[in-house]
Amino acid sequence: MLTLLTFYPDNLEIFTNRDVDTVLKRIDGSHNIWLRCIHFRDRTGTARIIKHFGLNPSRVNMIFNHSPVGIDENVEDCLFDSYEILTPQIKNNELEVARGNIIVGNNFIITF
Repeated sequence: MLTLLTFYPDNLEIFTNRDVDTVLKRIDGSHNIWLRCIHFRDRTGTARIIKHFGLNPSRVNMIFNHSPVGIDENVEDCLFDSYEILTPQIKNNELEVARGNIIVGNNFIITF
């Protein structure tokens, strides 16, 4: 699921859709946005998102290969960080590791 949050001076617009191209068409580069890619495992779609924001294509491999946790300082197209957090599983009262990535650019944040 993709959720696009667009921040305007006087309001917040939220748009949710499963289709990458539909979401990318709604991005207005003149406003601050947060693109949340929740349980999104589409490598081709991820590559289109990375390309749309003008980021290095190697970011796709970093996302899917679960690069080591920490900030990547080798490529200067954005601030890229991998993270791991523990989340509770309600069914059996155990903890599960959730992994993700955060990408921060001039006027955007993308989370996977």
